[in-house]
Amino acid sequence: MSRRSSTGPCRLPRSRDHSEDSLSAIVGVRSELAAGDLRPLYLAWLSAYGAWERDEDAFDDEDEDEVEPPVPAGLGSITAPQRALADFLRLDSGLLELTAEASPGLPEMRHDARALATHIARLSVSDKDKLLTLVAEDQAARARMELLRGWRGDPDGQRSSRARRTVAEFLDTVAARRLQHR
Repeated sequence: MSRRSSTGPCRLPRSRDHSEDSLSAIVGVRSELAAGDLRPLYLAWLSAYGAWERDEDAFDDEDEDEVEPPVPAGLGSITAPQRALADFLRLDSGLLELTAEASPGLPEMRHDARALATHIARLSVSDKDKLLTLVAEDQAARARMELLRGWRGDPDGQRSSRARRTVAEFLDTVAARRLQHR
């Protein structure tokens, strides 16, 4: 398996201020995760195996047969905090581009205050109690996620039915593309 990268040298933060700026840009990822957006987790997984291209000793050969996690929707249009996370993790753009091709777009969700109010009014008392309990337990982001998921549905309900590649297939595809573009 070819795992060589032509990404060039890794960029390191030039100063403490620069690294603090990077970390403050990533802070939004926490609320995205709490709202059920799994793209940051996939980016972290991708970054870890992307290191394999730079260092073939980073993982054992058995890891080549590991299957990638389900690819979440929306990797072709990551948010600013997710871009900052990808930069912080030194995620290779070729890996992200290949993944974005296997990731469907996020469904367009417009906010309709009346429809949301109607949905809330139709919730059972026990569902409302559950959501209010989450808010009282300082889990407002989780309550919001559950409320919106119940209203809009899972934004990526087809995630588990999409084809998944092994790490070897994934990295070999990226390597082959790099050779084609030279």
